[in-house]
Amino acid sequence: MDEEINKLQERGKLGKEDAQNLLEKLKTRGEEEEAKLKQHIKEALKEAIDELGLATKADIEALKDNK
Repeated sequence: MDEEINKLQERGKLGKEDAQNLLEKLKTRGEEEEAKLKQHIKEALKEAIDELGLATKADIEALKDNK
């Protein structure tokens, strides 16, 4: 990504400040997409665990406390 932005900058199609702004926007968007993906995966795993009837940490702790 940096290479492509540098090429645009060298060709005069993108100023230094614009390049920095673009990189920052892309970084922010990438981080947002990563967070969304992690949340989606987390929800899918929770759903799969529920459907399979697997014990969770809370279930195991509850059993330990009942002894």
